[in-house]
Amino acid sequence: MRKYYLWLAAILALVLLDQGIFTIDVVRDIGGHYPSNTIVLGDPWPTIVSINNRAVRAGLLRGDRVVSIDGRIPAGQMDLRVILHHKHPGDFLTVSIQRGGQVSEHRVSIAPLGLVSDGWFYACVMFFLVPWLSIALGFWVAVLRPGDKRAWLVLGILVGMSGLGRAGILDPFGWGLPGVVAAVFQEIVSPYGWNVCMMLFGFYFPQRWNLDEKLPWLKWVLLAPAAALAVLNGTSRAFEALSYPSFAALRDAFPIPDWAQTVFMMVIVCFFFIGLSTKLRDASVPRDDRRRIGLLYFGCTIAMTPMFLLFIFDGVVNHRQPGDADGRWLTFSLMMMSLFPIVMAYVIVVERAMEVLRLETGGPPVGLFRPSRYQQAELALTTGDLLILYTDGISEAENLVEDEWGEDALISAVRTCASAPPAEMISTIMRLADAFANGAPQHDDMTLVVARVL
Repeated sequence: MRKYYLWLAAILALVLLDQGIFTIDVVRDIGGHYPSNTIVLGDPWPTIVSINNRAVRAGLLRGDRVVSIDGRIPAGQMDLRVILHHKHPGDFLTVSIQRGGQVSEHRVSIAPLGLVSDGWFYACVMFFLVPWLSIALGFWVAVLRPGDKRAWLVLGILVGMSGLGRAGILDPFGWGLPGVVAAVFQEIVSPYGWNVCMMLFGFYFPQRWNLDEKLPWLKWVLLAPAAALAVLNGTSRAFEALSYPSFAALRDAFPIPDWAQTVFMMVIVCFFFIGLSTKLRDASVPRDDRRRIGLLYFGCTIAMTPMFLLFIFDGVVNHRQPGDADGRWLTFSLMMMSLFPIVMAYVIVVERAMEVLRLETGGPPVGLFRPSRYQQAELALTTGDLLILYTDGISEAENLVEDEWGEDALISAVRTCASAPPAEMISTIMRLADAFANGAPQHDDMTLVVARVL
């Protein structure tokens, strides 16, 4: 278990670095202290590709080649961001530019960004509630079930989801090298780790998908390009911060359009819903598993559909991403989307606590036939799991009209007292079995053992 918790600690450190930087920047913007992007540098580096009105009034133009900013020659975007990060609205940015062979110096007044000023509800939900709720629930699931690979997939999904809807204008590069680490981590985890973990969860929850058993290579066909894109974009993000010319060279060497990456990621996520829906309709899947799949499938569908439709509508009709202009539709979509991490955590932890696994391998009753062959099987148990051993006199207890109590009734009885100590559970289960018998004579031995993993 120690290695699991060490990995959790390492991931937690990166997540807190990334989300902590973003949260502090949002709070700074709310207080009116986050500086706006006076100028934006791009190709050919370092050329001004975008400016605000204050920069125009200071005499700057698009296409001006920057010589220095506050006396510093920018090698990458981080240099400009760090300078701006240490400024406050009302301060001045000294920009030396070259235009027509002449070098001139300009002092530009810095304005507050004001990103959150007109969208308090959106900011509270997308920048505070959803990210921190997702992170908390993701680590809660992983801590409770460190040996369950599906719990780690949930962690990947929820950590990735914590970065959705972020305002890219709040650039972590302003924090220097720690910000670069956070930016690279977010570039890999949010668009790629989130989607890949969702796909794998659809393949393996609550059991392996039949399609994966028939075509085990399929997931690797999808995972390989996803991993390559994650490495490529993570490296590009680091180059963009530290050495823009290297970033431009890498971008030109691998000219993959954003829309193609978006479509590919959407295809990957589709396997989450396809896998769950297929297993939901598969009669060979145990009923208890199908119940959990149904909760997850319909819960996630209800949570994600409004935002998905809003993205499509705004992209096709309004040619933009969802924003405060969407009004009540955005409010409704955000409220529904906040249910997603709750559903994921509930199904893995709470419903997992009610999952029933049967050890059905073995052989005929001991001593009934000679010779007999028996099969051995293993069942992995984790902290908090219950082990129920019983003879068929329990499950086949009969009432006065010779109806059998049955395994389903036994399972229901276990669930009604699952939080009680084992001794109390035995008393409760036996009492419920006797109540079903309603005075009918006992026709077989009734042996029951209950153990809880500590």
